Amino acid sequence: MKKQVTIKDIAKLAGVSVATVSRVINGNGRYSKDTEERVLRIIKEHNYSPNMLGKGLRTNKTNTIGIVVPDITNEFFARIIQEVEKNLFRAGYTTLVCNTSENPELEKRYLEVLNLNRVSGTIYIAGDTRVKHEEPRGIPAVYIDRWPSTTRKDIVFIESDNFEGGRLAAQEMLKCGCRRIIFLTDERRTSAHQSRCEGYIRAHREFGVVPDERFIIGLSEISFDAAYNEVIRLIDNNVKFDGIFASTDWLALGSLVALESRGIKVPEQVKIVGFDNISISKHCSTPITTINQNVTQMGELAVDLLLKLIDGKEIDKKYYVLPVELVKRSTT
Repeated sequence: MKKQVTIKDIAKLAGVSVATVSRVINGNGRYSKDTEERVLRIIKEHNYSPNMLGKGLRTNKTNTIGIVVPDITNEFFARIIQEVEKNLFRAGYTTLVCNTSENPELEKRYLEVLNLNRVSGTIYIAGDTRVKHEEPRGIPAVYIDRWPSTTRKDIVFIESDNFEGGRLAAQEMLKCGCRRIIFLTDERRTSAHQSRCEGYIRAHREFGVVPDERFIIGLSEISFDAAYNEVIRLIDNNVKFDGIFASTDWLALGSLVALESRGIKVPEQVKIVGFDNISISKHCSTPITTINQNVTQMGELAVDLLLKLIDGKEIDKKYYVLPVELVKRSTT
């Protein structure tokens, strides 16, 4: 049986210390370019893989990052995870993805699992506001998209400009002459959805239109079926509306199909704007006008900030709002 190559073997072959090999593996600097290239070449030639479990036991942490996501089937969240994993892999980290399925008990359990697994840090998209988020044992964390339920005021948080997105969405329909715009949102009013609602209200006021509170409708789940059933209910109850702002693209698609099933023409009779710019919004039968979020920038920034926290570096700014843009398509 072939003997497994150790870090000491790599150091000897490269003519450097074990500490230097470790610094090259972890990208911690303090070595020349020639040394880095020589060490990496020898590592590749001998197919050397660091014993991360052993390192974790010695340092009380591993080169593993926990990613907590409320719904991995949601393309918006899946795209963020993809960007985060790609950038973490480049930095020498592996990931442990925890899909909570919007379940508060499962979310709590995953927090315990990540702590027990000695992760180096977490990137967190909060699911349920009933789950209290406190960083265990000083594990660094970066939060994305939804403000978590926490007593801390100094958390690192990244979100899109949801207020501006809501304003742009409603503004687009108001410019087209809509005056009775339904807003379909999450009944839990997570921070992102609440900000979109505030933007929707602001746009109405800018156009001198008083928004009807009855048109702000919270759904028990964010899904195609929930939107479809709600729009059918509105139509069957003779509620008069000429626009729908859906706080996700799946809600927009459910609304579109419901309208078409009742013979209501889009955009001639009712206009629709979604949010997230997932692939379905572009490729459905009537491409949906939507609000684009920059998931590439969000993922890169989250990883950059988390790695700085892990290295003990100071972060001057802890709250980031990323710009959004309106993508006009056939539904308006």
